[in-house]
Amino acid sequence: MKSNLEGWKPKGMDWAILLVALAVRLALLDVKPAHFDEGVNGWFVDQLVKTGTFKYDPSNYHGPFHFYVLFISQVLFGRGLWQLRIPVVIASVLTIWLIIALRRHLPEGACRIAAVAMAISPAFVFYGRYSIHEPWLLLFLVMFLHGVYGLVRENGVRDLWITAMALVGMVLTKETYLLHGVAFALAVPCLLLWEKVVPSTDAAALPGPKWNSLDLWRVGGAGVALLVFFYSGNFQNFAGLTGLWETFTIWAETGSDGHGHEKPWWYWLALMWKLEWPVLLGLAACVRFLLPSTRAARYLTIYGAGTLLAYTLIAYKTPWCNIAIYWPFLLLLGIVVHEAMGTRLRWPALALAMIALWHSAWHMARLNFVDYTSDNEPYVYVQTYEDINLLLDPLFEKVKDDPTAMHLPGHILSRSVYPLPWVLAEFTRVVFHDRESMPQPPDAAFILVDEDQAERFRAALKEDYAEHPVRLRSGQEPLVLFMNLSEFPHLAP
Repeated sequence: MKSNLEGWKPKGMDWAILLVALAVRLALLDVKPAHFDEGVNGWFVDQLVKTGTFKYDPSNYHGPFHFYVLFISQVLFGRGLWQLRIPVVIASVLTIWLIIALRRHLPEGACRIAAVAMAISPAFVFYGRYSIHEPWLLLFLVMFLHGVYGLVRENGVRDLWITAMALVGMVLTKETYLLHGVAFALAVPCLLLWEKVVPSTDAAALPGPKWNSLDLWRVGGAGVALLVFFYSGNFQNFAGLTGLWETFTIWAETGSDGHGHEKPWWYWLALMWKLEWPVLLGLAACVRFLLPSTRAARYLTIYGAGTLLAYTLIAYKTPWCNIAIYWPFLLLLGIVVHEAMGTRLRWPALALAMIALWHSAWHMARLNFVDYTSDNEPYVYVQTYEDINLLLDPLFEKVKDDPTAMHLPGHILSRSVYPLPWVLAEFTRVVFHDRESMPQPPDAAFILVDEDQAERFRAALKEDYAEHPVRLRSGQEPLVLFMNLSEFPHLAP
């Protein structure tokens, strides 16, 4: 264990891992259409830009941190899908750096194996190029583990700050921080109880604190200030602070009922078997830590198993939650393989790990660059289909040639329209109507309407249109797109 900054600095091989992770997350970053949730997140950022504040609603959305980061990205780089996703790419790569830096507390080889697995994992790449909250939660979870290990080994002021700021980051990101916090906390008595049966190989008395009450007040004050700033909408909506506890009543109901996202208990195991073999091997490796092993490895095992059990018991399951569940098992796989290097099990362990990593790399490439909108992929979940480009491609090409096309009229009538309100927010005359209304005049540059409402538009429209059947996402009824041939003559059949 290193007490200075040396353990935090990437070495030669570490840089290669980080560059690979960055490359696969940046490549063709905007090739996948904006997801429903990305459209919602982008719309909130637009409101933050317009009003200067974010009003936290505990009944519908996660913590405010992600929106403020997206706001900064939009101010610095402009508005667009690439700009919406780049902060999450950075968070995902930073997480892998933190996994490598865990060599301060775990074997260096183990951390590198885990970092490689995370760099090329289908889940960690797919959701690491997807503008949602979970990659931030993952970043803060790994950061929190750094803090816990640091407090146990050194108990310095820096460790206190790391632990506290990681906890604040989790609270600012997603309500499920409580689940992880409980798992981290319960892992302590479980570890101590098991050590009475089978002692850890390095069990020792905890060091005394190298911080004092003034340090504790500083850390606590900074944490409270950050929570108040973000949840109060930068001091403009103090009512949002009550959402810090109101959210748990709402999400307890969501978690128990599923609200359309209920899955069987074996859902996470099925995803591991299909796409995440390194995670599955890491889960199997948990058995090894029942035997004498380091306290750090055992604590991680208990936390990881506890978290998986909790998410298994909850009815509400969406696939992007898996990155917050799977990461401990990658580290445990790395530890077992590292331990095998000095034994006659070296080659079987290496062979199993290499097969699992190749399996991950193959599925990662196919999922992220070929089948990223295919409903046959379990990670593709309420994803917007490429049918959306039947509208967006000709529309944005026209704007490229003639910027005044931003003022073309358009009518959209559907039960579910996201991500279109965000994607088309800069078009000044695009209107989202009640699906059963009839705009006056009905003619426009384009009209997108639910299929069961299309016939009355055909009867009302006076100009000539090209028609396309459109599916926006799975589970949504088909739509019909009318493109006005006076504006888009090249679409004439």
